[in-house]
Amino acid sequence: MNLQKLIREEGDEFRWNFKGFDCLIKRNNSGAWCGYVILDKDHDYYGINYDDLVIDCHGGLTYSDMNDDDKWIIGFDCSHYMDLVPNIHFTSSGIYRTKQFVIDECEKIVDQIFDKSKSYRLDIKLKNILD
Repeated sequence: MNLQKLIREEGDEFRWNFKGFDCLIKRNNSGAWCGYVILDKDHDYYGINYDDLVIDCHGGLTYSDMNDDDKWIIGFDCSHYMDLVPNIHFTSSGIYRTKQFVIDECEKIVDQIFDKSKSYRLDIKLKNILD
């Protein structure tokens, strides 16, 4: 399939819920997908900067911030070395990260934060006690 046609067919935004977590993917100004997982106030990772979270995802976490609904959002982007970024180097030899790829990465994040959140909070508490 032609890449330009695929990009048009994928659209620019997609929302869904996975294991009770709202997820969102959307294209940035460069045309690359960004993936986000939205956390409620009662989640152990609420308010924790992405640099302080150990999450395995494409390129690592690159975003965390509060949204208008007082929910914490963590996310990543597909604008890394060897990623094909449509509006910047469309004809280069990078790898185009598809909508499905980004959905899968968001669900991978959910699986990790679902399993690790309690142990992460324990690590933070121990670090604060030791400091």
